[in-house]
Amino acid sequence: MERNRWESAIRCLELALHPNTADAEVIAGVNGFRRAAAGIPLGEVCRDYAGATPAGDDLSQENLDLRRRLEHQRASQEEALARLREAERVIRDLSDDIRAEQQSFADFRSASARIVDGLKDENFDLRGALEEARLVSDRPARQGNSPFRDLLTGVLLREGQPAPHPARAASPPIAIVAPRHPWTA
Repeated sequence: MERNRWESAIRCLELALHPNTADAEVIAGVNGFRRAAAGIPLGEVCRDYAGATPAGDDLSQENLDLRRRLEHQRASQEEALARLREAERVIRDLSDDIRAEQQSFADFRSASARIVDGLKDENFDLRGALEEARLVSDRPARQGNSPFRDLLTGVLLREGQPAPHPARAASPPIAIVAPRHPWTA
């Protein structure tokens, strides 16, 4: 409201001071200023009018505020995009590491399976040897000499060589067991 009053007062002075204004119009313009200003000096009216922002200036200020907010939003979006790109890079690096670890684990499982299979074969062979040893140890020792041993002793004695040692002759024969592996497809 105050702004409209000062605009009216200044407009009256403007008309009064225009070069083509008649004397009667000049006096009417000055009186219009006095009525609108209500006795306030011209300097004070000008200062108040200059201190108040015109309607267009309000829009300019609002426009500047909106531009600042827009720039702030753009900057925050660019920061978020940079963080997103960094997160994607970290995810790619971690995915590569995971794939490498999965391959390493698969290699480890494969090697472990080969070792376990080898141990199963050895275990099977050892069980077979143990069973053969049990069978040999369970056989009763022969009381007499075998016919072949008697024949060999006789031949050796005829040729003048000593007879085989009795301790060696009493020992049971040694069985040689070839390793057997289970059949696998």
